[in-house]
Amino acid sequence: MSVARVLVAGFTAALVSGVTCGVTVRVLVRLFVLAAGRTPAFSIAGSLLLVALFVISVVPGAVASAATAHPTPLVVLYALGMVIVVYTGVAIGVEEWTAAIGHGLSNRQVALLVLLTLGVAVVVLGNPVLAHRIAQRLSTRSRIGTERPAQRRPDA
Repeated sequence: MSVARVLVAGFTAALVSGVTCGVTVRVLVRLFVLAAGRTPAFSIAGSLLLVALFVISVVPGAVASAATAHPTPLVVLYALGMVIVVYTGVAIGVEEWTAAIGHGLSNRQVALLVLLTLGVAVVVLGNPVLAHRIAQRLSTRSRIGTERPAQRRPDA
């Protein structure tokens, strides 16, 4: 597989995964703020930065996933990229929880906020998994016209 093809597969996987997970986390954080009884104050620039952070964090791992199937470099590269996202997520999460607790919450609100927090954690940890799967799929897909057509099966 050519270097250009590996790079295209890796960057495409990172873009698709990062945008999907970044937008999902943005929606979950907005729901968190609303469930806490506060008024959301999110900027477009902040939302774009969040999505960019999700994309950038998986680029090295996604390119490596497109290039190789060996797990060791993949785990290391994805882990290094995720350090930024996890650190930022914990800092923002603590800030949001502190603000939410200051408003006095009912038990139902606390339960909802816990579920939303877990949802954010699942999406953050799922970003490298999704990027890896997309990169693997894109890198192993054959080019159009290079394989023999599939044999048509007779109807049973």
